[in-house]
Amino acid sequence: MEISQRLTEAQRAQLLENGRQQQEVAGTAQEKDFFPVVRLFLPGTDAVWLLTELEPRHGIAFGLCDLGLGFPELGSVSLRELMTLRSPFNRFGVEVDTMFVADRPLSAYAREARACGRIVTDLPALTDDSKDGVADPGALSPYLEGEGVDATDWREMA
Repeated sequence: MEISQRLTEAQRAQLLENGRQQQEVAGTAQEKDFFPVVRLFLPGTDAVWLLTELEPRHGIAFGLCDLGLGFPELGSVSLRELMTLRSPFNRFGVEVDTMFVADRPLSAYAREARACGRIVTDLPALTDDSKDGVADPGALSPYLEGEGVDATDWREMA
């Protein structure tokens, strides 16, 4: 079963809608800082993905990615490729965290992940007054500069 099939209809719809909204403002100061929609993890490892957007034609998602090596980063990930991952210890594949509910925008998780060397989802929100699932426009910019990550790459494929 593909990961996209493991998502609820509401999660998939929100990821697609976020991707559509972001595509409209990609490369501008109006880029949105969405709350993560879904948390994926690889059982038996420290690998975690917090996804905010999905490009439907190619199955490419955007979010905060952490392979468990101490270097979490913002970027794009292929849901199809995630399906091929297996835990080296128990051979489980990537799972959806059904209990995860985001309480802050992706930029806050990214800031905390860089400080901790891993994605942390159980810390209290440090800075967010947003209640609509979108924080200040352009909030991701400081995290992308100089990192060699271009968050608009997958959006250009559409």
